[in-house]
Amino acid sequence: MDVPLHERSHALAAECDRLITIAEGMPAVAERRRAIAATWYGELLDLTQAASLETPDGERHLDVLVGQLRRAWMATAHEHADVTYRSPAADERKVLPSRTTIAYGYERSLENNPLEERLPAYRPVPAGWSARHLLFSSGMAALSGIMQALPAMLGPRGRQSSLLVAASYYETLDLVALGTHGSAARVVHDDDAFAAACDASPPDAAFVEPIIYDPWLRPFDVATAARVLAAASNEPVLVIDSTLVGPSLPISRILDTAASLPLVVQASSGLKLDQAGLELANVGIVSLYAPTLRRAQLDAAAEQLRMVRRLNGTSLTIDTVALLDIPFFLDAATFYEYCSAVFAHNADLARAVPAGGLFETVAHPALDPRGLPWSQAPFVFFHLRDDRAANYAALERLVIDEAAERGLALERGGSFGFRGHRCEAVVLQGAARNGVFKVALGARSGPSIDGIVRLLREIAAFPSVAAASDAFGTAHVTR
Repeated sequence: MDVPLHERSHALAAECDRLITIAEGMPAVAERRRAIAATWYGELLDLTQAASLETPDGERHLDVLVGQLRRAWMATAHEHADVTYRSPAADERKVLPSRTTIAYGYERSLENNPLEERLPAYRPVPAGWSARHLLFSSGMAALSGIMQALPAMLGPRGRQSSLLVAASYYETLDLVALGTHGSAARVVHDDDAFAAACDASPPDAAFVEPIIYDPWLRPFDVATAARVLAAASNEPVLVIDSTLVGPSLPISRILDTAASLPLVVQASSGLKLDQAGLELANVGIVSLYAPTLRRAQLDAAAEQLRMVRRLNGTSLTIDTVALLDIPFFLDAATFYEYCSAVFAHNADLARAVPAGGLFETVAHPALDPRGLPWSQAPFVFFHLRDDRAANYAALERLVIDEAAERGLALERGGSFGFRGHRCEAVVLQGAARNGVFKVALGARSGPSIDGIVRLLREIAAFPSVAAASDAFGTAHVTR
């Protein structure tokens, strides 16, 4: 990692400062749990003065403190949410932790959500465009709602509409196969295939992932795709799932270069990178963009999505609204800072660990030579030269055991975007590879990142997992 030594040596002190900022955004915890809050602040202060702060032991202590703060906030938020029934009495208003009030008649169709008022500043649009924003109960609920509303968004076409999908995330492909979009769907997995499909038959709608979520994590050129679609005479709708790339996708620039598109929809899960690594509640974020002259079409599309959300019961619950009633959620500056740290750590890891020995390929968008602005991802995939599923399981055991032996703060587990670091062996079904080894470095700098990179570089030099296990003196492979 090429971070200057003097910056690394104070990384965990900086993390303590960030945790204080997060805690100060939760004043209701201090008000309702004074003893817990006082103990928490005292323990954090003691840690800042401890000789062990800038060590893996200090990192693990910070993980404990993060967990304590998260639990205290969740308990406090639920107290605010649980005062009344899911169908409150007429004119009854709930008071959220921030003292904001909210009123609704039936929780399943909760519409007047104060969190949505933050979205215009979170996702601004360029001049000449208008936007509408909605929150769903999860990222997949948002994508499902978009698919259900797509026929109404497209309007009558005099024939069955067509959908071109450039994506590989397994649940997205399941959703496409489910067919609620009502279109004849074609699925491709790269830029060339997308361009060829558009040339052969321009789609009525396109769904794209800026990073194709397959074992190779290749960037997809969203900007070029938008320009190709904008040149089509049938006015296609473009849907973008930006979950993996966070704020690195320059949506304003993409809209500026594809001004003739009638409607662009951006969707993402807000659970991972938007909540400072705390994973407080599932939430899906949807933004609809249209040229200002097409505002009526934009409003109609937004209303269709609201109806789908209401009928499916995929609005946010009052518990979720209370849990996310914190200043850093949907704050653009906080989101950018957090994603920048996560993305930088994983890109550095991908560049530091060589392919050619144990690993046939190291997969991360930052290694793509085109250098697209959204060539980012919150994890790295490692492909073993010997691609048997058992070897991935053995590699996972080796890395976890050796990390523990070295005192590194590394957990075995899935997902991504935490403050700390995780890894897992992923077994693939029906794919070109049998598995990948996934490492998801978090936002926190510190000695464990350096240690994880060093460990993986050492392991990468061996010809096999068995050889690495023998060298480290651990029996991780059954012969």
